[in-house]
Amino acid sequence: MKLIFILLLFSVYLVSADEFYTRKFNFIEAEQLKVSVNHLEELTAKALAQRGQILQYIKGFEKNNKVLSGADLELIQKNIDEQLKMREEFYRFVNTYKNRPVLAKGESLLSLENHLKGGMLAISAAAILYDNFALCFSVVNDNSKLRRLINKGNKGFAIQKNALEKIVESFHSPEKRDTLREALEWLDEHKKTVESLITKDPQVKYLAGVLESSPSVRDIRDGFQFGDYIKFITLLPKTGTDTVVGAGEQSMNSISKIFGNSIGLVQTRKGIFHGNSQKVSEIKKQLKPMDILLEKTPFRLTDKFIPGHFGHVAIWVGSEDDLKALGMWEHPIIKPHQEQIRSGKCVLEALRNGVQLNTLEKFMDVDDVAVLRIKKGDLKTPCVRAFRQLGKEYDFNFDVETIDKIVCSELVYQVFTDIKWPTEKTLGRHTISPDNVAVKIGEGPFNLVLFYHEGKKSTDKKYRDLVGIK
Repeated sequence: MKLIFILLLFSVYLVSADEFYTRKFNFIEAEQLKVSVNHLEELTAKALAQRGQILQYIKGFEKNNKVLSGADLELIQKNIDEQLKMREEFYRFVNTYKNRPVLAKGESLLSLENHLKGGMLAISAAAILYDNFALCFSVVNDNSKLRRLINKGNKGFAIQKNALEKIVESFHSPEKRDTLREALEWLDEHKKTVESLITKDPQVKYLAGVLESSPSVRDIRDGFQFGDYIKFITLLPKTGTDTVVGAGEQSMNSISKIFGNSIGLVQTRKGIFHGNSQKVSEIKKQLKPMDILLEKTPFRLTDKFIPGHFGHVAIWVGSEDDLKALGMWEHPIIKPHQEQIRSGKCVLEALRNGVQLNTLEKFMDVDDVAVLRIKKGDLKTPCVRAFRQLGKEYDFNFDVETIDKIVCSELVYQVFTDIKWPTEKTLGRHTISPDNVAVKIGEGPFNLVLFYHEGKKSTDKKYRDLVGIK
């Protein structure tokens, strides 16, 4: 009898302990849910603001139908980068709480209230993702120029190739829509409990409002799987068109690459400044971060095919001391390149094998060199933009309206984005030549700091005559 009594007491203790830990578990879960819903609210408000900004930009872009400036390209890249990062944040909510709707009663320590709130959080995050596409990304995707531009990717912002295409496919995925439809049906099964929670918990009321106001939720709830597949199939013609256009651009790029690499090998002699360490040292002492370097190499065959006097553009990013004085040495985008800069590689240039850092000594295999310096303005932002270009491929199409590839004169186009640069239309694409950069002195935003012509220090007047400034 005594043994039986002890066993009964022990069993009661076990039940009490189990209830205690279950309550404690659900208390912690409830607190975590509060934090998560607060974060979702902040993120949703940000998403709505960005959605409006992008739609306003698209409207202006389509109305003006102008060549994309460096500022336009940067704005597009930044917005897409921010949207992609925000998309990842919403997906964290989905992935954290997505199993709530499929967990049967009794398979979890979660109370039904926490179960439902977590499920509503995941479904709300998914709904906002769908709405973001339907009300924002779809407008971008419908513009063929922007669609192809974004799908090319961008190393500077770590935007993957075909990023927009993958978002489009995800939005139209029949499997994902069916999963969301099942989750909504699960909520309907617990409608009375949800309604009760709405009266007690403001956060549940907020989540219910998100779902009720979502056009995507209404579309998916009222839809059916066969209809999802029909919508998915309609994507194929648009994707096919982009493939054809992309193939044409790639063909032109390949032809230009073969041609450029072939004639790039032809050099009849060394430049006047080649090996003149004293003169190179004198010039280096006068350079400051974000100075533009222009050069002339009449002994290279490539120089013959470039319109105007100058044949190449680069940017002096600055030495270690320069960047420390600017307060940029420890910037995350510069830190990976510190050893290169310490070794003297301070010239940013786009060459046939891509955008890279080189020494001034290597750059100075030239006859003419000019240095332009921005008259005023913050240098930190252009500095960040400059380092974002590292690693990009060379743009053998010479098209300023690209973000994945770049040619030498396009460096300044995407670094000094506040400046209205002159461009010329050639073979259906807008280009910028080194002389288009060189003319921006005097009344323009740059000063001519120094100019050497045919190895000798020359005058401002000679420079103006050579680049056609009256």
